[in-house]
Amino acid sequence: MTYAEHFAYWIVVRYVPNVDRIVLGRYRKRAEAEGHPALLKMFSPSGSFAIAYDAPAPQSRS
Repeated sequence: MTYAEHFAYWIVVRYVPNVDRIVLGRYRKRAEAEGHPALLKMFSPSGSFAIAYDAPAPQSRS
């Protein structure tokens, strides 16, 4: 995970048959992520898009 991805917890995903999910973008703020599925729906009306919170995995301290 890159440094920029470490702080981007909101993701926009597209659900595709025979594939779990495809992450289309990562955002720091929920408001930024909420606008993108509506825009993507205009270009791909049959697509299934959603936003989700992608919490970072806890890091162990050694």
